[in-house]
Amino acid sequence: MSCPATALDLPDDVVADLRRVVRAEKSEVRHARRAVIALLAQEGWSNARIASHVGVDRKTVRLWRRRFDEDPSLDALVDRPRTGRPAQVAPEVRAKLVSLACDRVGEKVPYRVVWTRSSLSDALCEATGVRLKRQ
Repeated sequence: MSCPATALDLPDDVVADLRRVVRAEKSEVRHARRAVIALLAQEGWSNARIASHVGVDRKTVRLWRRRFDEDPSLDALVDRPRTGRPAQVAPEVRAKLVSLACDRVGEKVPYRVVWTRSSLSDALCEATGVRLKRQ
């Protein structure tokens, strides 16, 4: 049997901030859920009880309890950067591509009703200097 989890020791200002996150209408659900986990852990609830109350797995409770133990601040609510390959296309180019794809084709390419990959690539190259690669 595992040992019981100890209560989190959170500063009063952080507890007040977490309560504001839980009550706020515009908080992201995941942030509010994490704040509830931290507040219940601060009150001494067990991981199993928190998991049952919040509707998450015990592993999730352990993760957020540990994060708040390491960094007792609102910054702990935010996801850490994920690993993986960085984007190959700049956000501005991607936004322009989406904008072009949503535009009417006839205004950009005469005699066309829908975009082709080639015509979209040409329009993107003209607008940004970046050409779509062939797959």
